[in-house]
Amino acid sequence: MNNRAKYSAMRPALFASVMIVAMLSGCSSPSRIASGSSSETVVGRIVSADGKPAPGAAVTLFPEHYDPYKGPGQHSLSTDTTDENGVYSLRVPDVSVRYTIGAVQCVLRTRAMVTDIMIIGDSTPVSDATLGIPGTIKAAIPVNADFQNGYMYVPGANIKVDLSGASGFVVLDSVPAGTIPEIYYAVKNSDIVQTIRYDVLVYSGDTSKIFCPGWRYSRQVYFNTTPSGADVAGTITNFPVLVRLTGANFAFAGARADGGDIRFAKQDGTLLNYEIERWDAAQGAAEIWVKVDTIFGNDSAHYICMYWGTSAMDSAGSVTGVTNGAAVFDTSNGFQGVWHFAEAGNAPAEDATNNRFQGAPYGMTAASAVPGVIGVARWFDGKSTYLTVPGSASSALNFPENGSFTLSAWVFADSLDNNFHEIISKGDLDYGMQLHNINKWEITDFLDATGWQTVRFSATAQTWKYVVGVRDGTREYLYVDGALASDSIALRDSTGRNETFDLCIGRQADASSRYWSGALDEVNMADVARSPDWIKLSYMNQKAINKLVEFR
Repeated sequence: MNNRAKYSAMRPALFASVMIVAMLSGCSSPSRIASGSSSETVVGRIVSADGKPAPGAAVTLFPEHYDPYKGPGQHSLSTDTTDENGVYSLRVPDVSVRYTIGAVQCVLRTRAMVTDIMIIGDSTPVSDATLGIPGTIKAAIPVNADFQNGYMYVPGANIKVDLSGASGFVVLDSVPAGTIPEIYYAVKNSDIVQTIRYDVLVYSGDTSKIFCPGWRYSRQVYFNTTPSGADVAGTITNFPVLVRLTGANFAFAGARADGGDIRFAKQDGTLLNYEIERWDAAQGAAEIWVKVDTIFGNDSAHYICMYWGTSAMDSAGSVTGVTNGAAVFDTSNGFQGVWHFAEAGNAPAEDATNNRFQGAPYGMTAASAVPGVIGVARWFDGKSTYLTVPGSASSALNFPENGSFTLSAWVFADSLDNNFHEIISKGDLDYGMQLHNINKWEITDFLDATGWQTVRFSATAQTWKYVVGVRDGTREYLYVDGALASDSIALRDSTGRNETFDLCIGRQADASSRYWSGALDEVNMADVARSPDWIKLSYMNQKAINKLVEFR
């Protein structure tokens, strides 16, 4: 029984583990099997989109790294045409290399490809390859490219395009839908070969774009604000999106050890500002803040691109990181103090904004750095440890009476002990956010003529909570875990507002009392009243199970 008959009889049998995508293959009538030095064969079946056999499809066996310009004359290509059952049989010229199978239905111009085929015996069976409508790839031309002799191509296929006459971009046509393992740039009559991109996702009848050609890898980062995601209806602008990377969604080995080659860009290739809060390749964990100009409400189609893995970085270190917290947490967008607490427990707490309000630690040790909601947090002992911000009394953190401001933090209360514990304090006669002695979260603003105006809501201990206080003119709001908890203002009579004290985190600013007991993470202060949608989006994005960001 010949190999073709064997395959028809044995299907479905054990198949080689392969990835199926669509590709371009020649439509000339091939010989049944090209001559070769070995007796090994590859056998498989080509089917149409409806799963039915595809007879008359031209099938070619390419070496995995076949170059469509340099390959002809250097490689023996086995070719065949599928029979009435869609079955083909291809002779293997060299058992020591891996192969790609390309197929094309010449009438319908549908295409298919099977990659990463390893020869495993006299007859290597291959999974069914499904013909589909191809797409195109629009790729940016690399810097210093040779426009006379340069070209781009898909290895293991006959897909190529010359750079001659091109400007900025070239288009690889008739590329099948699916994941194309690699795109290369090369120069005729030269050994120059450069990887433009790995794992390019192509959709049927659509165009995939490759920007930043110096980076080998890219991935689309989607924002889901529909009810199944962050569930935010309004459009938000200039929002710092938290992107968490783990070993499950990112291959750290492909990036530089410190993450310095990471880049983010809009769909048109415009680079976005970002800040790496933590990059721990050994543990497979990273937290990155990316400033996105628009997050659309009730939408799941919007995405940005993440790039990493650059040859320039690998060879000479000529590409430097552009992590820039001040651009992400821009004071012109309202951010006036942002502390990630990513440092050592006894180190000054760095302010991500351009204000550089460095938090000076008191009584803290290296052990004060503990796991937080986002990377590392600070632990406060409830007795003597706190942070103060020198020079902040009359600074941008001196929010005016009846003005607009937002205070937010992830808080972990050690216990509810019927004592006061300050989270953020500008002084008892100024403003602050705390755990009240009646075991309620509280935001307070002191008015010079009438005294304290406060909003409270029941507190919870031994769990992380996202607490946000908003002052908007004469209105005051308290949010817990992204939802409005209360906007009912309580009044306490007194006079004499005092704005002379520096800001404190974890203690009352104007007295050595009300120490925080527990952990704090991501203390954020703005001189604008954040909207309910902004606050909910922040919570849904930052909580342990991120409901905004999706990797697809």
